[in-house]
Amino acid sequence: MKLPLLHKFFKAPSPQVKERQGLASSMKERPSLYNFKLDIHNWQMAIDAAENIERHRYHELQDIYNKAADNIQVSELLNRVILGLQSAEYNFDDKVKGQWWFDKLMKYFIESLFFGYSVIEVSDLDKETGLIGDVTNIDRRHLSPPTKTFFPDLTVDSGVPYDTPSRQKWLFESYSDDKWFKGLMHKMVIYTIYYQYLVAAYSEYTDLYVNPMKVAKTDTSNQSNTEEIKRMMDNLGPSSYAIVDVEEDLTFLTTQNVTGEVFTRFSDMIEANLSKLVLGAVVGEDRKYGSRSKEEIAMNIQDLLMNGYKKQFTSWVNYHVVPKLNEIGYNITEPFSFVQKADSRYILRIVEALKTTSYEIDQDYLQEQLGVELQESKVNETQQERTQDTSTEDGGSTEEGS
Repeated sequence: MKLPLLHKFFKAPSPQVKERQGLASSMKERPSLYNFKLDIHNWQMAIDAAENIERHRYHELQDIYNKAADNIQVSELLNRVILGLQSAEYNFDDKVKGQWWFDKLMKYFIESLFFGYSVIEVSDLDKETGLIGDVTNIDRRHLSPPTKTFFPDLTVDSGVPYDTPSRQKWLFESYSDDKWFKGLMHKMVIYTIYYQYLVAAYSEYTDLYVNPMKVAKTDTSNQSNTEEIKRMMDNLGPSSYAIVDVEEDLTFLTTQNVTGEVFTRFSDMIEANLSKLVLGAVVGEDRKYGSRSKEEIAMNIQDLLMNGYKKQFTSWVNYHVVPKLNEIGYNITEPFSFVQKADSRYILRIVEALKTTSYEIDQDYLQEQLGVELQESKVNETQQERTQDTSTEDGGSTEEGS
């Protein structure tokens, strides 16, 4: 069967976001600040293009998203959510469960929440079974979700609808729930722009102030001597030595407070806000003010967020993916669901609390909830034997005495 593949129709490379005319032509600023203002301007223009009622073009916004996703903190957070979903145990039809393409479907679904949308097409069929062999995520820059239009050539405004009846069977669509399909990355971009500016500004700062400033003292009334010492200072550069006349003096000014405290604080704030935005909390990052109780609370909040992602994926699969899989020929009767596991830390805290009471938890229940086989400790067996022996001796002594 020949599939109506959309991702094979690309005709031209995606144009990159270019410098806007009239923004910085008159700006006489240091490079880091210039680039920062330019990035903010390009971001605002890309949002305007996506929200334009007449055109709805998203390629510039997606270019900015892709650049933001290269940030190490954003990349790590995104991978943590994707791998958390893929590694979770679930129940589903055996013809789908464990298939490589279904893991890719999980990845593309999470990306749709961040990037705003994912349109995934069946790109290959198994020759023997006729079932799905592989799926491909269509380049988001070539799509316009509000109009459901595919643009093979981004240099022109004409496109083709991708939700035609002939293609609907082979497409899995997932969209974020915001009005213009901008996704969670829309809130993360500003932090990546700030971080990029922060690194560039700190690099300029270290160039200026980390290396000690060199000062040469000479007779400025002698013009030729002044020119000579200036030429010597230009040639000195980062060299570790200098040769000067005995009547001249070369000193170094030590710069104070170059520990980078402002950079560290700003960087920690950006990373903390990104983590809160994606996972609801900051886990394992506060080295100075961290505590075990704070870490446990943060991990619990992170688990709640992950359960939310799982619930969204479950609903999407059951209400959108399963009907299309049945059209292809899977005949799935049981719904998709993640395996619900009890919180082992919570159960163990209950077990610990019950040790001082007359109650105990059934061993079979513990094995079921914890997912591990429990065996009675040899220490406990030895203690029980000693208790029995003591009881026997006490009983024997009593009989003799009587």
